[in-house]
Amino acid sequence: MYYTTRAAFGRRDNFYNEDLPMYRALLFSSIFLLLSPLNLFADSLDIGFNDFSAQVGTRMRISQDTQGFSETNARGLYNKNEDTLLGSLGLDIYGSLENMLAGVHFGAGAKLYGGETDDEEMLSLALGGLLRMAPTAWQGVGFSASYFYGPQIFSTLDVQRLTEFQASIDYEFIPRSKVFVGYGNLQTNFKEFDKRTIDEGFRLGITLSY
Repeated sequence: MYYTTRAAFGRRDNFYNEDLPMYRALLFSSIFLLLSPLNLFADSLDIGFNDFSAQVGTRMRISQDTQGFSETNARGLYNKNEDTLLGSLGLDIYGSLENMLAGVHFGAGAKLYGGETDDEEMLSLALGGLLRMAPTAWQGVGFSASYFYGPQIFSTLDVQRLTEFQASIDYEFIPRSKVFVGYGNLQTNFKEFDKRTIDEGFRLGITLSY
């Protein structure tokens, strides 16, 4: 029985890193989002991918007025090359400058990261700044960017600090549907290692609003 099981599934390292990488990515992302209360009331779904990584996220707007809006978000990320599995939950608040800059929003947010990379576990709370631009004159084109920093005081397990930068350009080709090209860079400092990049690259994707 032991031999049969090992033959069917292979060594643990092979199962995670070689045999079924996309199964692992989809399983992790699906479980994370299904367990998130945000998923029950989500306003939109983001799916981004390239040859070696996949990212799935949801967002839900929880308040809006003439001064701006706030929303919660959840994300699952898998990077095969860096052996990274990561989930995050966040709250973002945007201010509106419609009187001066129509279609431009500046914001601030907090995000809780949890996951593992190359057998190192991480848990970190990060604070960050956000920017969204989608002026009417751009005719469906939008730009967004964010930067989050999790200092040592807010980090635990094997990680000492964490930084993430994301930027994307999107185009609304039909109502409630956008295609995008995004770039992400996620770096961490671990107790036993120097700074390490655990996710970096461009991803193509689609955003569905409902």
